[in-house]
Amino acid sequence: MLLGIETGSLVNHALASYIRTPKVNDGATEVLWSDRFAGTIIKVEPHAVLWRRDIAKRTDTNGQSECQQYSYSPDPNAPVKTFKLTPRGYKSNTGSYLSIGYRNEYHDYSF
Repeated sequence: MLLGIETGSLVNHALASYIRTPKVNDGATEVLWSDRFAGTIIKVEPHAVLWRRDIAKRTDTNGQSECQQYSYSPDPNAPVKTFKLTPRGYKSNTGSYLSIGYRNEYHDYSF
């Protein structure tokens, strides 16, 4: 993920740069410009993974702040998104990247 071109967040840039071998049921985070969506890998193909966003419920009382905590649960009705393996990581056709190995929801309230 190219900082300033594909992401506006240094944290997202660092997270998207970490490539790990995917496994079914692994937590994975879709990394966008400055937001992140938590989800689960539902299928692994030779050069792609299929991912579904989880239900992320905010558990803190910090309001519109940087300090955010969530609990996660599967959402079997969420749409499935495909991320293809590229030299820079797993990338969707919409330009987002997938960071494999953890779930991390984050909403940037600054815009």
